[in-house]
Amino acid sequence: MIGVGTSGWSYDHWHPELYAAELAARDRLARYADVFCTAELNSSFYRWPRPAAFASWHRRLPDGFRLSVKAPRGLTHGRRLYAPETWLERIAAGWHELDGKRAVLLVQLAPSQPRDDARLAYFLRLVPGWLRVSVGTPEEMAAFRSALDEVLLS
Repeated sequence: MIGVGTSGWSYDHWHPELYAAELAARDRLARYADVFCTAELNSSFYRWPRPAAFASWHRRLPDGFRLSVKAPRGLTHGRRLYAPETWLERIAAGWHELDGKRAVLLVQLAPSQPRDDARLAYFLRLVPGWLRVSVGTPEEMAAFRSALDEVLLS
């Protein structure tokens, strides 16, 4: 199955294409989920949500919907995956609340981070087995998006 979604779901400039002018911001996720089957939570990169927020998304999303979540920059850009234990505990606590609605944890490495296979391997060994992870850099993700656009638009 191919899931099509976007990075985020609450954008003012999506009026009127996706959201009616009178639709309250709090109701955008439900409307978005009527059209798409997946989304990326990008705000988690800037501020990791509390487990209660993940539980709320779980309740509000329909069966079959999958939410990918971007790993916090404190882990990927601040710590550069060094000593990830505390971050992984926080991630697992929130991620666990999504239960059957979770897709992948998106680990976007800093473009300036030098390659460190040992550090990456250590990090990946600590990730709980039930938590799916995708690792990349912004440049790799942009190149993939370009290739995907070609396939989807041809």
